[in-house]
Amino acid sequence: MRQARQHIDYYLIGIGYSGLHLTGGQMPEILKQHRVFSGGDRHYTIVKAFLPGNHCWIPVKGNMEEVIQAYEQVGETVVIFASGDPYFFGFGNTLKRLRPEAKVHSFPYFNCIQLLSHQVQFNYSEISTVSVHGRSWDKLDEALVAGNNSIGVLTDQQKSPAAVAKRLLEYGFTHYRMILGEELESPDQQINSLSLHEAAVYESKVVNCLILEKTGTPGNIGLGIKDDRFASLPGRPGMITKRPVRLTTISTLELGNANVFWDVGSCTGSIAIEAKRLFPALKTIAFEKRTECESIIRQNMRKFQCPGVQLEIGDVFEMDLEALPKPDTLFIGGHGNRLVEMIRLMDQYLRPGGRMLMNTVKEDSAKIFFEVCQQLGYQAEPPVAITVDTHNQIKVLSACKAEI
Repeated sequence: MRQARQHIDYYLIGIGYSGLHLTGGQMPEILKQHRVFSGGDRHYTIVKAFLPGNHCWIPVKGNMEEVIQAYEQVGETVVIFASGDPYFFGFGNTLKRLRPEAKVHSFPYFNCIQLLSHQVQFNYSEISTVSVHGRSWDKLDEALVAGNNSIGVLTDQQKSPAAVAKRLLEYGFTHYRMILGEELESPDQQINSLSLHEAAVYESKVVNCLILEKTGTPGNIGLGIKDDRFASLPGRPGMITKRPVRLTTISTLELGNANVFWDVGSCTGSIAIEAKRLFPALKTIAFEKRTECESIIRQNMRKFQCPGVQLEIGDVFEMDLEALPKPDTLFIGGHGNRLVEMIRLMDQYLRPGGRMLMNTVKEDSAKIFFEVCQQLGYQAEPPVAITVDTHNQIKVLSACKAEI
């Protein structure tokens, strides 16, 4: 007795430039048996000749929720075409995120990084791949700060190969070269190996991907950047969290368990930069009231090869903090003589189970910190006292917010 065919809501079919693989295996039957198809404009140009004459095409563009609602309105199985592997930064991930209960059958093709790697005989099993296509720089920054030997990058028209190269040069990642593939598998395919300076002025075709390959070793910055290496406020070189205190602070923050870190009152950015360099995946946001500190922090970010620290310049009491990702841990580096208000403000955004720290030389500030945290139901930890050279003793204060 023949088993009933399982219902499928969506077929996801990965395609290359020619679409010739649609003529083999199960593909002819799948295309023949269905009426509703979907994909981008470029996909339609490739697959139109393989579709039945009475087909209906739903373009993938704009709001993805609206696209999926259009699928559901037709009330039958939809065959969706995507470039390469649908689950490689592709439409398959969007579909499963918006409709996790959907029954999907996927037929992948080679993704673009695989195609480029085969063309240049590159070991793509060692590549860390990121996408800046319609996304922020965050994942590329993370891979660079982590020092990955080879990074595959999916680009778009704004974050183009030239823009990627300029970003690497801006932050001192000169020890990479770029392998650029354009319109892979097409008659106009072009592959180039470029220095970053060459890539920064190269006008690439719209359809492209690239591999960044490390060609040397950057200068060793090491754990715990020397204080005198940081750019500082003019005439105030000592206004920085000293290295021993900085490392103790970062250790106490337990950032290995955090996703988002707020450094409030960042000044030179020393805490934020050290934290980001030690934990490249950490979403790090530095707040600083003084506008003159913005250029100083950015200078330090470039000097210490640390892209990805998000700067929020202005008075934190006047900011729309709701628009920012909520911290798992935060450090109060400055409060403008409004410590009680600062702690209570930060408490509104710190996630349950999160950790709040501050450093102080004043006994009354330590007393206020612990009293307010106790009122808010935090669990305080014993302070850590540090004396650096002839400077006043500093206490590292820490308290954990109660879990819900």
